[in-house]
Amino acid sequence: MKKLQSPYAPLISEATGARADDLHKIETIMRDEIFHSTLDWQTAAQLTDAATQAYRLLRSNRAFYEMHFSHMTTVFEEMRAETRQREAADALDRAIAAGRTERIAKCQLAAEKATARLAWAHRKREIAERFLDRLAGLTPAH
Repeated sequence: MKKLQSPYAPLISEATGARADDLHKIETIMRDEIFHSTLDWQTAAQLTDAATQAYRLLRSNRAFYEMHFSHMTTVFEEMRAETRQREAADALDRAIAAGRTERIAKCQLAAEKATARLAWAHRKREIAERFLDRLAGLTPAH
């Protein structure tokens, strides 16, 4: 699936010369660390300056930012897995209430798969958190 390009991407690209896969990261750093706000009220000059600052931050701390964005991805994966598990459990409950034996077996299998996916998503998030904490200096490396 192709990601939609932000309306700020052309400005960020022109200001920084950054590669396409960094544009979203730069925009996020602009929002979260430079302006601590949305970008829509900034002038073009302010956005250009912020893009340059954010790109400098990204390049100087790439390992941290890459792990930060990876961690955020795992958080969303875990949330999706929780939703799927809840939906599978609800479907199983409905099948049991309706007494549909064949449907119950299918729903049980789906619920087991959803539970396994959730466990894996949870584990991935924990691993990403641990590495992020190490990069941030919150816990010592072993």
